[in-house]
Amino acid sequence: MDMINWLQAVWLGLALLLIFDFILAAARSSLLNPNTGRVFSGRETDARVQAVLDLVHRPTELAASFHLAQVLCRFLIAGCILALLPVPVNYALAVGEAFLALLLAGIFLFLIEEFIKGVVSQRLEAWALRLVPFARGLQTISSPLLAAAMALHPTGVQGDSNRVTEDEKKSVR
Repeated sequence: MDMINWLQAVWLGLALLLIFDFILAAARSSLLNPNTGRVFSGRETDARVQAVLDLVHRPTELAASFHLAQVLCRFLIAGCILALLPVPVNYALAVGEAFLALLLAGIFLFLIEEFIKGVVSQRLEAWALRLVPFARGLQTISSPLLAAAMALHPTGVQGDSNRVTEDEKKSVR
C-alpha cells in the first residue's frame, strides 16, 4: 500500500473513532445520568421506556461497558494521532511533538464531550431512547470481558444506586 492510501486509511480510522467516541459520550451522558430513571418512572408499560429502565437499573454493568469502550477508543485515537505525526529527525523533539499533539487532542476531546453533554442534558429523554440500541450492543459485545472484571468488582453488580425507588415514583406523580 502506498503512502497516500495509508494516510487516508489512518485519517478515516481517526474520523470513525472520533464519531464513535462522541456517540459514546452522548450515551454515557444520557443513560448514566441520575435523572434518567426519574424521567421515565411511571411509564414502564412502553417497551422503549422499559429498555431504557432495564439499562439504567444496572448502572455498574453499563458504566463498565462504557468505560471499556472509552479506554479502547481513546487508545486507538492516540495511536492514529501518533501515526499521523511526521517521521522525526531529532528524537528529542519527537517526544515533545508527540506529547503536545496528544495534549491538544485530549483538550479537544474534553471540550467537544462537554458540549455533547450539554446538548444531551437539554433533551435527556429523547437521547436516552435513541441510544438504547447502541448501549445494548456495546454491552453485548463487551460482556465476555466484563464478566471477568465484574467477578473482581468488590460490590459485584449490587451497587445500583440509580434505581428508582417506589417513594420516588410516588413523588413524581
